[in-house]
Amino acid sequence: PVPFVTAEAWLKYAIAQDPSLDTSKLSLSDFFHLFKQSVNRLTDSLGSDNPDLTGFKNAGGKLLSWHGMADPLIMHGGTVLYWNKLSQKASSQAELDSFYRLFLAPGAGHCFGGVGPNPMEPLSALVDWVEKGISPDTLFAETTMSGKSVSRNLCPYPSTLQHDGKGDVNSAKSFTCTQ
Repeated sequence: PVPFVTAEAWLKYAIAQDPSLDTSKLSLSDFFHLFKQSVNRLTDSLGSDNPDLTGFKNAGGKLLSWHGMADPLIMHGGTVLYWNKLSQKASSQAELDSFYRLFLAPGAGHCFGGVGPNPMEPLSALVDWVEKGISPDTLFAETTMSGKSVSRNLCPYPSTLQHDGKGDVNSAKSFTCTQ
């Protein structure tokens, strides 16, 4: 089997720092050793699990995240776990919503692609939130499948999309956000 190129490069260059490392010969024990090494070496500079965004929030920061649920590189469960940590730290859902919104995109890949609609203007939504105070209640996403447009208004997590049961399954208008 051919190793997943991104993971293989990470192990060779970032962790082991050995371009000649033959990842096909790693034992499970070797892999876990390298994983632990990566956590110890890189968490301070690359770690993203600290839920203390107090300074960011107090400075007026706004964080808009979207994650493709078919992302083959970074699983969306980690992003949901981070949202959960932030939610536990916040005094209420309203406090969390005041500075952070997460939108999950069913079928979307890593930053683009996949079989599901991808957000079309997430940066514009963030700019409107920061500069105009218009918080995004949904995030418009679209793709073309078999020559047909498929759109969704992605919901802020933990809400999920629900089809109305009668409208066009390819149209965002046929879906609502539900808890």
